[in-house]
Amino acid sequence: MIRYSFQVDTQLRIAGCDRAFEQKFVGERKKAVGQFYAEFFSPIVSDGHDMVEHAIRSGGKVRLNGYNARSFSGPCIIDITIEPVSASDGTPAGAIINIAPAADQTKQTPTSVDVRKLAVTLAHGIRNPLNAIKGAVVYLQEKYAAEQTLLEFTRIMEEEIARLDAFISRFLGLSTEESELVLFDVNDMLRRISMLTSLQAKALNIGISYIYGNVPPCLGDPFHIEQAVLNLINNSMNALSAGGAIAVESSRETADGTEYIVITVSDNGTGIINPKALNTSLAADSCGHGYGMFIAREVMRAMGGRVEMKSEQGAGTSISLYLKAVPPLPERVA
Repeated sequence: MIRYSFQVDTQLRIAGCDRAFEQKFVGERKKAVGQFYAEFFSPIVSDGHDMVEHAIRSGGKVRLNGYNARSFSGPCIIDITIEPVSASDGTPAGAIINIAPAADQTKQTPTSVDVRKLAVTLAHGIRNPLNAIKGAVVYLQEKYAAEQTLLEFTRIMEEEIARLDAFISRFLGLSTEESELVLFDVNDMLRRISMLTSLQAKALNIGISYIYGNVPPCLGDPFHIEQAVLNLINNSMNALSAGGAIAVESSRETADGTEYIVITVSDNGTGIINPKALNTSLAADSCGHGYGMFIAREVMRAMGGRVEMKSEQGAGTSISLYLKAVPPLPERVA
């Protein structure tokens, strides 16, 4: 692992970074300056507190050795040093964060071993009821063979069960570090999601609409991208009361010479009052936009894309996932 370094101001916004951090997490430094650091690096949290903010407020250096960083591509154990920075008059000006590989990557603490055992137990615990659900789906298909709408739902259930079962198999086989990238249709994925979310939205009395734009094929891991979209939709549902509305839209956009497929999930909820709270909400609350946003950001980063969020108090929240479109094949000349 490469060493990284970045600097934040007192509002936890990036003020600068080294070349390694820029290449790994940002792309271009100018895109990061002024943005909250957790938009590019997972929040550094301990005991429910953002340790960068803690270091700035306390004025003392913070060391986190063997820190388990959240990472979409797998576990990442690092050593972190957070050093407060003061202005010429002595007032807090921010902090410098240095990240390095853990001094001892091979040492396994009892906690890490227990977590791995727990994860495997959890995977098996999911697979067992999954098999029972699979049997129930087959029964419903045979019992209500004439109900076309029900059969459509059971078909989707079968597909999702198979996909989840395959995901668990990869997880138990310790091969989840590499995502399988395939060519797929984003609109087909959204149509499947619309079926999965329609009954839940109806039960909550929440309106949910889908707009399918004219988008090219996408190269990515459809399972993880679908989970990212579902997380954003579920978080919007949790943020809305009865009568609220969610819109899911696919579109295409060109930026800096690159064409993107954009999936946007918007709601008309209260909005995120304090965007800074989004960065530290992971440890304290997984029901708001924070956790879904974190998952989406990690998935997009692994796929070479990005996430953009717009939120205004009283006007709702809109989160867009940017996936690189597959360039069309050149036409053959006869």
